[in-house]
Amino acid sequence: MSPLCRASVLALLLTTFTVAAEPAVYRSTFDSYLRWPAEPTPPAWRTANDEMGRLGGHAGHLKHAAGEQPARQSAQPDHKGHHPGSRP
Repeated sequence: MSPLCRASVLALLLTTFTVAAEPAVYRSTFDSYLRWPAEPTPPAWRTANDEMGRLGGHAGHLKHAAGEQPARQSAQPDHKGHHPGSRP
């Protein structure tokens, strides 16, 4: 095939199969970003500490939410039967 023929075929192919593309448009990923709602300001540590003491500790608030009264803890916990070989 002559060089002129190759050039003609190449030109024909390029003009036949060229697709007009739309120009690329930049769109930031953050365009659809939704901000997380602001969290409320936590209470002062003394207020939170007093509330946890009133409820009976860090797990006492769960009982309170279920309608139960928070249990008061005794000064000395009972450890009978916790350790193997312990005396009654």
